[in-house]
Amino acid sequence: RQTLRQVLQGIAKLPQGLRDVMELRVLQEQSTAQVCQALAITENNLFQRLFKARRTLALNLPMAMA
Repeated sequence: RQTLRQVLQGIAKLPQGLRDVMELRVLQEQSTAQVCQALAITENNLFQRLFKARRTLALNLPMAMA
């Protein structure tokens, strides 16, 4: 529970563009196409944002991600 709470707090602290993709793709489990359409971004941009968001979380939440 503590780990989940830390991850959710970490997501909430992400910049808006990164937070949006994490919320839609990971938390709400929307498809790639749905997320791209909702945010008006390309698939490539979505994957770049997801990578950056996950990397940011991993760097800021090392204990939660271990």
